[in-house]
Amino acid sequence: MSVVPQVSGNGSLAKRRLDRADFAKGTAILVAAFSGIEIPTERAAVWYDLLCDMTREDFFRGLAEFCKTKKEIYPGTNIVACIKEAFEQSLTLTERCERRAKKKELERKEMETQKQSTSFFMENLFKKLAAHFPNITVTPETLGYWAERLSGLSERDLERGVTKLCQEEESIYPGTNIAALLRRYSAPRKVVV
Repeated sequence: MSVVPQVSGNGSLAKRRLDRADFAKGTAILVAAFSGIEIPTERAAVWYDLLCDMTREDFFRGLAEFCKTKKEIYPGTNIVACIKEAFEQSLTLTERCERRAKKKELERKEMETQKQSTSFFMENLFKKLAAHFPNITVTPETLGYWAERLSGLSERDLERGVTKLCQEEESIYPGTNIAALLRRYSAPRKVVV
């Protein structure tokens, strides 16, 4: 009988994150595999916090590989890093490629979502500006330019900048660098005492 939990036919183990009960099983396996090792509660809590980003399957796979390939554990051995490294080494080339492709796809989707939310936010800000200054023309290219020029500012700062710009400027003339104006009005005012 295997000490390491196996993936069920429906693959349910592979999809779940490492929970404390499975982590406790893993530490029991570690204690059984390496005689004389003690894992104080504080250390186990830190290890769990550093390993809980793994799935149950990945954790047990890394732990099993670590126990099979490591002869001894010395004081100062970074067990967390060893388990994660053992897992990475246990991956086949195909699995590595699949994981890399999945990670790139997730990053692409995240960037797309971020672009959409930024562009929606920028569009709403500039609708407010256009309502106050009717001669401003907002095009997708303009929004893209402004979003790029204002990317270092938080949404809160930009909202403050739009509000102050609308309060303090009577008009905006053609050719005015609106992004520069917004940067100036978005910066927090320093109060001199």
